[in-house]
Amino acid sequence: MNNNIILLVVILFSSLFIVFELWAFMQTYNSFKVNLKEGIEVLDLRRLKFQKYIKDFKKNYEDDEYERRFENFKASLKEIAQLNKLEGRTVFGLTKFSDMSKQEFVEQMLLTPTDKRIDIVSDCTQHEHGPLREDSVLFNDRYQNQEPPENFDWRNTKDVIKEVLNQRRCRGCWAFSIVGVIESMSVIQKGDKEHLSIQELLDCSEYNEGCDGGSVSTAMDYIYTNRTPFVPDEQYPLTLAAVRVCKLPANATGRRVKEYLFQRNVDEHIIVKRVAFHGPLVVAVDATNWMNYIGGVIQRACWSGISNHVVQLIGYVGYETRNKSVIPHYILKNSYGEDFGENGYVRISMYNNTCGIKDEVTMLSVY
Repeated sequence: MNNNIILLVVILFSSLFIVFELWAFMQTYNSFKVNLKEGIEVLDLRRLKFQKYIKDFKKNYEDDEYERRFENFKASLKEIAQLNKLEGRTVFGLTKFSDMSKQEFVEQMLLTPTDKRIDIVSDCTQHEHGPLREDSVLFNDRYQNQEPPENFDWRNTKDVIKEVLNQRRCRGCWAFSIVGVIESMSVIQKGDKEHLSIQELLDCSEYNEGCDGGSVSTAMDYIYTNRTPFVPDEQYPLTLAAVRVCKLPANATGRRVKEYLFQRNVDEHIIVKRVAFHGPLVVAVDATNWMNYIGGVIQRACWSGISNHVVQLIGYVGYETRNKSVIPHYILKNSYGEDFGENGYVRISMYNNTCGIKDEVTMLSVY
């Protein structure tokens, strides 16, 4: 009798154990099915987003390229979410570059990084070129005691800022920005509204590599030392040619750089005054995370110290403002075309050396 009871108890517990194991298995299986379904749905959603992206940005891939671009697209979606979380708001989204890998973007759209921290000293290590006359436009800090306006934008002064150009896969941002500022200063100082030749600088600048990269300081030294005349763009049109052949005639005439000031580690209050009282500036920045920039003020997703892109600083908003709803920021004219960022422009925050805005700053005058 006792043995029968024991046997029944064993059978009962065994049955309960089997039931429990079966229940646990069904829970695991159902969870697996849900996760699998969610995974498939997420994958399908990304596929749908990618199809819309292809249509919106008018992309066209070879059959063997599609999956690679889709993988890049998924990586961009992940980075966009991370960067927007870092910013605390939407600044990044899908762009014409979102189907590129990060490596492709860096190699095709940015310069080889230079470490700007090596030779930055306490305040304004600088290269100064040109006769240091008492009436020098650059070196006589005639506006040091003036207070700049809270907001300033050279686009509001007729003809000073030309249309945004597209460097495409040419890593010639340094030439686009230098010539852009020369054009702007030609309007401000001489009333000359001509488009000047970027291709001339890409082809002729010594010790630079055209569409394979270049340095602002090296290019400015070449321009000043050789008294280079910048001919109109129509005489020396933009081709973005891979092979450099300088076609500037020996007797060429055109606008020239009278003097320039290239500085490192410039105080941002001085930068603001130079923009407001002198003109647009050439600045080197870190644009590593600009691949998916769609608009707004970049505050956190950008670092100082490494220079890999050159742009024009053409204005600012909110200098010493008391309006807490305004993020003080700079306005940068980029060279990725009007279909990038804010109609070709990028905004970055003021005061914190965002993107290394103060690490390399160049101002110039013309004659």
